[in-house]
Amino acid sequence: MIALGAGCQAEQPLLTDAHGALDGRCSGPHADQLLDFSPPTLAMPTAALGAPDNVSVSLTQDAVITVGFIGLGAVTNAPGNDVRIHATIASGASALVRVAGVDQHFFYTGTLDPSTSDFDLGVSTLQSIVYLRIIDVTGLIQVDAIEAIHDMCR
Repeated sequence: MIALGAGCQAEQPLLTDAHGALDGRCSGPHADQLLDFSPPTLAMPTAALGAPDNVSVSLTQDAVITVGFIGLGAVTNAPGNDVRIHATIASGASALVRVAGVDQHFFYTGTLDPSTSDFDLGVSTLQSIVYLRIIDVTGLIQVDAIEAIHDMCR
């Protein structure tokens, strides 16, 4: 029998999400992960992350951005609206808002336009979501932040 010293410990590999160190810290009710965007030339897509700061990503027709609420864990469906998109929306502009759980199967939850920026997950029939996608249908939409209305860090 070989006795191992008390100080002997195997090194553990650094966990990553393929883009950097895995970080599940919750810093607030705002989207904190950029999952994807299109076109690939979209300028400053990360501007949609975090709290509103007057820095935005500009979406035009057919542009898409998908964000996640990783630190928060999920946005849950409660009575009334559950998600707010902080954006400047040009007159006549609109975008489809789709949401998904961890399985990334996206469901329609509303249309973002100059008069609608809050959305009820109940429309999608999902009880909680991790991802939100904005698909610009027409016009200029400048997205500053995406917020879970009632969910907070635990």
